[in-house]
Amino acid sequence: MYLIYGSSKIEINKKIEELIKKQNIENIIKYDLEESELIDVIEDACYMDMFSDKKCIIAENCYFLTAKDSNDTEELTKYINNPNENTLLIFTLNEEKLDERKKIVKLIKEKFDIYVYNITKDNSNIKTLIINEFKEEDYSITEDALKELLDRTKNNINIVTNEIKKLKLYKINDKKIIKEDVEKVVSKPLEDDVFKLVNAINTKDKKRIFELYQDLLSSRKEVSVIIGLLASQFRLYLSIKILLNEKKSKKEIIEILKEHPYRIEIGIKECYNFKKEDLENYLIELYEIDKNIKTGLTQKENALLMFFLNL
Repeated sequence: MYLIYGSSKIEINKKIEELIKKQNIENIIKYDLEESELIDVIEDACYMDMFSDKKCIIAENCYFLTAKDSNDTEELTKYINNPNENTLLIFTLNEEKLDERKKIVKLIKEKFDIYVYNITKDNSNIKTLIINEFKEEDYSITEDALKELLDRTKNNINIVTNEIKKLKLYKINDKKIIKEDVEKVVSKPLEDDVFKLVNAINTKDKKRIFELYQDLLSSRKEVSVIIGLLASQFRLYLSIKILLNEKKSKKEIIEILKEHPYRIEIGIKECYNFKKEDLENYLIELYEIDKNIKTGLTQKENALLMFFLNL
């Protein structure tokens, strides 16, 4: 029995492949516990297959091992204490930490072989993983292309994995990935452009505001999505500003708002550039704009233009 978890999905998948290959198992059954019940996995693990000596059951998204899920694990406890020797059971979870307070976690740590694959803080192992992913099929990637790929995917290993597949297909003939390839194939995060737009709104640089807004529209971004992202950014800055006024530390703010530490760090720097009243007014105005679009009182094409003109 194995538990493989961590933030590095690439390494998790590689370990699963390695275990299956090592055991030479052909009968592989997969369950996604966001769609299936844990009891189904247990019953299948207990079941003896008449046509195969051994089978592998992979249960993905085992959130019952975290604080996010309070799934009943009584039957699983019984199985762990009396497992089927003809079943290779693999639990996987794309999360950095387990809920160590849970009895089932303590039991699994005692009975299972456990592999943890987390991304390092300096992202050094993401770079190695990407390079190795390309090398395995005789591809290569230049240093500036690698940097651009990480910038565009925000170092998110799950997004990186999908983009690697696209790049391989795009350069299937010469197998050399350069920066221009990444720029063509991998989309820039929408949040980056919205972040720049928020900064332009702060300085009331209307020329820059309209340039960025037109770029977003020409990229076929929906006005309602742009409104939502602007509101999200202003709401974050306002929340951080309020908590800073309450003398909360960065660590406390991260825990309270449950946002990514990097986003909080940037938010702390940027929120000082805004007045609390301005942030409140922007949120009210965006709410009214969104409501007017949905009720047909305003054409969505013009809604944000008036907001920008009135800054």
